[in-house]
Amino acid sequence: MKTFVSIDINEQKVRYLLVEQGVKGLAFKGAGESALQVGPSAPGALTSFIRGLVSSQKLKVDRLFLTVNRRDTVVHQFNLGQVSKKDLAEIIPAEIEKIPTFADNKFDYVYLQQEVKTRNNVIFGAMTDDLLQYLLKEIEQTRIPCHELEIAPLNLSGLLGAKEYKEGPQAVIVLCDQITHLVVFEDQKIRYLYSTTIGEEIFNDTSASMNWGEELKRALKSYVLETKRTVNQVWFIWDRDKSPDFHNYLHQELNINAKPLNVLLEWFHEKINPIYVLAAVPLIYHLKNIKPPFSLIHFLRDSQSSVHFKRIAVAASFLILVTGIVLGGIINRFYTIKNQAVAQTWEVKNKMADLQKKSTDILSERDAYLAMRQQLLFQATYVQILKKMSWSGALSVVASEMPKELSLLSFKVDEMGVVTLTGEAFRIESISKLLRTIEISSILNRGQFSYLTEAEVDKKKIFHFGILANIKTGEHT
Repeated sequence: MKTFVSIDINEQKVRYLLVEQGVKGLAFKGAGESALQVGPSAPGALTSFIRGLVSSQKLKVDRLFLTVNRRDTVVHQFNLGQVSKKDLAEIIPAEIEKIPTFADNKFDYVYLQQEVKTRNNVIFGAMTDDLLQYLLKEIEQTRIPCHELEIAPLNLSGLLGAKEYKEGPQAVIVLCDQITHLVVFEDQKIRYLYSTTIGEEIFNDTSASMNWGEELKRALKSYVLETKRTVNQVWFIWDRDKSPDFHNYLHQELNINAKPLNVLLEWFHEKINPIYVLAAVPLIYHLKNIKPPFSLIHFLRDSQSSVHFKRIAVAASFLILVTGIVLGGIINRFYTIKNQAVAQTWEVKNKMADLQKKSTDILSERDAYLAMRQQLLFQATYVQILKKMSWSGALSVVASEMPKELSLLSFKVDEMGVVTLTGEAFRIESISKLLRTIEISSILNRGQFSYLTEAEVDKKKIFHFGILANIKTGEHT
């Protein structure tokens, strides 16, 4: 009998899942949550929680699994033309650095590149280096083996293998504590990914829930307009303990016909709160011996190498000890070799330090070159995206989102993606409404006035206006 603990980590909370594996298969042993601040500012917090859980439940844990579900991680999608892997390795970090959380921080990431017709659909997950190092240190201190570290919800769709999840494009809405993900999948592959920084606060805020619902419907509409494919079914993951009937509210009040995602029932034959599926993702991949689309071992590769090295060192020491008892003369030879190895190690370290000091200027020149190259790649990619964009679809979206109280005279887009709208209205409030609409538009953002003039025609005031905005790219294109 083996015991596994799988943990979903938020900023202010952790959720855990306990599972046993025996000769008769998997057995669900319990689940729960605890208010806990986890992160670099709380050293030892995660270690103490895991040790307390193991102690209180009287567990002998064989393996630990982690899912990270926080605002200082990110999942993102963008589309490119045909590019080489070398250029992609430069473009993805540049895309991550555009996100405020990652702009001035080191980070690590994992990505998946899917070819769709003549373009590349690139999906990545990233986390800051300080959070990653914090988690690795906390895991090491528990002394429980951990080989899987997941960023929610990257690998969720890969586990939706039942027949009911394979009937054309389907979507799953994941409502977390402080963020919401919308994932459109087909054949267990992500086709579209959208995230918004709205979470469980909508349970007690009717206005916020209405805005949340409209944002998700616009995202689904954007996918349909882009692909000309209908989403056949929408599934829903949320904390059922906090709002048991929220899926009915989605259908009745927000006009989103979503069914609860009950895959935990399929795996464990237990009716478990759907929100715990996030914690279960890396555990199920391991227990079912399934290779995940996004490599779970990626973020732990350095840590696992260190553990492997330590195990080799322990085995070698034991072998030397046993051999020394039989052949005492080998001990002297061993210490000689060890001292030589230490001396060589220090010599190599000193040479590396000298080379690192000498390479500062070269690295600075390289960084400047890469920054210039990245800018050129971004501009070229932007022009290519604009050329391939369906302008009939785009104008249809603009027309549907345009306030009816004003008249649009022109709509222009330059090669840098800057949109110029001109028009006229009888009320200045209509123009303000247009600016607000742009901020929540599915294809536009960053609206601002270019000019605003007033005239009188037939004793009526008419306001002539010009507005600048940007075409959305990345996950919205």
